[in-house]
Amino acid sequence: MNGKVKQIAKKVVTAMAFTAAAAYIVYAILHFNRERDNSLCMGVEVAIMDSCDIQFIHPGDVRNVIKDLEPDLAGKNMNSLNTTEIERILVRRLIAIKDVEVYKTPESKLRINIWQRHPVLRIVKNTGYDCYIDSEGDPMPIPSLDPAYVPIASGFISDTFATNTLYKFAKFLQKDKFWNAQIEQIYVKYNGDVNLVPRVGGQIIEMGKLTNYEEKLEKLEKVYTEAFPEKGWSNYSTINLKFDQQVICTKK
Repeated sequence: MNGKVKQIAKKVVTAMAFTAAAAYIVYAILHFNRERDNSLCMGVEVAIMDSCDIQFIHPGDVRNVIKDLEPDLAGKNMNSLNTTEIERILVRRLIAIKDVEVYKTPESKLRINIWQRHPVLRIVKNTGYDCYIDSEGDPMPIPSLDPAYVPIASGFISDTFATNTLYKFAKFLQKDKFWNAQIEQIYVKYNGDVNLVPRVGGQIIEMGKLTNYEEKLEKLEKVYTEAFPEKGWSNYSTINLKFDQQVICTKK
């Protein structure tokens, strides 16, 4: 057998070995899945996958939904559990869920991974309607748990203004370390002008229309860090940022 024939034979043997190994892996996976699906459920594992300043969803909440859905889950055949349907029901029942993943583990348990919605702003309209705006810009009902520490916007607020302009402004505040710690309340006047209330100092910050707020707050931050420490924040009742290149402070 010459060298070329040997080389071809070697490649054929290698290919056959690879095919056999791949076939075995496929067989093993199918066999494992069949055995797992025929096994009995040994319980539920719940994990809240993300970190949040406040936890809207607790593992017990998820277990209660599963208990209502499958009262006799432990001991049920794994192949009788519809993971897609369980995901759909969890999202419908627990309003603070952003995403959920349900699957069967090799230990014959039902694994549920939860990702929460993260509020960036709370909206309290003059009509009394109250909700959060989450990090995706979508309205989110207030869960019956402790409130999230996010800025509260109130006043004359339309749905479009809440989920567009105010949402973008809240995301800006959240990303800015200084202003995220400073702004506590946002009030929208009937004409669309916006006033801000800081956590300390007691001033009203008159923004005018909520445009060019990056530049407006950059100017104000310089006043806060350079002028106010010397003169004292409590000496002023209003700070007007409506005019270009100006910060007008009115004494009490």
